[in-house]
Amino acid sequence: MLTQERIIAEAKAAGFAEAALARARGGADAGRPVLVTAWPYLRAGEYGPMRISSFYLASQKAYLALSALEKRLNAAGLPARRSGELALKPLALACGFGVLGRNSLVIHERYGAQMVLGGLVLDLDLQVPQMRPVRVCADCGACRVACPGQALEDFARLERPRCLRAHMLAQGARPKEMRAAFESRLLGCDGCIESCPMNEGLTKPGPDEGLPELLDILEGDEAAFKALKEAVGSNFARKGRILAQALLVAGNSGDARYLEAARALTVHEDEAIAEHALWCAERLQNAPKA
Repeated sequence: MLTQERIIAEAKAAGFAEAALARARGGADAGRPVLVTAWPYLRAGEYGPMRISSFYLASQKAYLALSALEKRLNAAGLPARRSGELALKPLALACGFGVLGRNSLVIHERYGAQMVLGGLVLDLDLQVPQMRPVRVCADCGACRVACPGQALEDFARLERPRCLRAHMLAQGARPKEMRAAFESRLLGCDGCIESCPMNEGLTKPGPDEGLPELLDILEGDEAAFKALKEAVGSNFARKGRILAQALLVAGNSGDARYLEAARALTVHEDEAIAEHALWCAERLQNAPKA
């Protein structure tokens, strides 16, 4: 069996729905072969008072699967490694994984935009198939209308200052005028995914299980943060960032059960947490307990 065929077969055996070879574009690895992968997932059909996008749960599983694949390929004498410089969406499009959506995501004909993309640089001399031309979605406009931050006005161009998800992953306090728009979102948004007709039906019944309670996060329960790290990975579950976002969720809940915890955090040494806590406490001071 040819080496490239073996590599793709190993990726499929590891659980990746799509696997193909491309060449890295730009950076220190420009021109090197890359194994491009896609890990599909179903999003939760229901959410409780604290909402975490199913993408982040799938992302952790895909990360672990890709790490295991990297080790397996290296053990078999096929040198493979991760690189933070890989632009995965252009590579996935060039491999024919799907079309480019207005929401700037790769949309697969079967899995919709619900895929976690990954890549391994291969330090081998391999032939790589000719890259395919980029195809685009029908641009029905559903994602543009559904975006709570109105960040998708131009096709495939995300206006990051208006994107809720981008703010969740950034440092510092969220803009005051955007805080109510976060609603119950702790991590991720999904507005542009849920509204896309190409994602219709790609849900699983009930909420994602095993996630901590909002009050436990607000009170700094270490077991809650440990569970969150195990579910979404340490990078996405950074304590300060999660706590700041949890205060917005609590403030948008209208539930006075979170008021005491919010007041306790108004003197937090992290300025973003303290500011969000004050905002949350002001929102909940006259709210009833649910």
